[in-house]
Amino acid sequence: MREFIYYSKNAVTSSRLIKEDLMRAGRMDIVCNIIKNAFFYSHNVREDVKLHLIFGGAPDNPKHIEILPQKFSIKSKNNIDISEEDIANLIKKILNGYSKGEKKEVFSNIFIEKKSLRDLIEEIEEVGKEIILLDKKGESIRDQKDLNNSVFLLGDQDGFPKFELKYLKEKGIKKITLGPKTYFAIQSLIILQNELDMN
Repeated sequence: MREFIYYSKNAVTSSRLIKEDLMRAGRMDIVCNIIKNAFFYSHNVREDVKLHLIFGGAPDNPKHIEILPQKFSIKSKNNIDISEEDIANLIKKILNGYSKGEKKEVFSNIFIEKKSLRDLIEEIEEVGKEIILLDKKGESIRDQKDLNNSVFLLGDQDGFPKFELKYLKEKGIKKITLGPKTYFAIQSLIILQNELDMN
């Protein structure tokens, strides 16, 4: 199963702050596209993906949204079609479903809780999975032999705060690169999905 963590330093943590302009909601437009490209491709849905979202924006950070493998039901003339607006509305409902002090299943296989990036990494490592940070200074992804048990960590357009980068370095988190260029987070996810599809 593929597993991804997307860290957004500024993504808002209250549904009332998600309005028509998704960019102003801490780049919630990027979050929507991360969800779309994690689970959907042309007329199909990936059922082998787990996605973690860490929101670090106002007013009640951090929030951790976990989307487990599932069969999405998207009805449209093209059978499967999902817009930023659709996903933004889903995120609003998830944030509204938050209950203090618990990990709550808001929809089937979709959970929300208050959890930091560090706590999530510690939890994942406890079950024996390797965290891999996408970084232009890392080893080439094409030199890696087995990535099936890995969890890929992507940052938003601002990257990770210095204190988080220091933590990741101290943890000895492995770094891999997707190529010689620096890509947007959404591009990185799409390239990564393709590389995993080829293995």
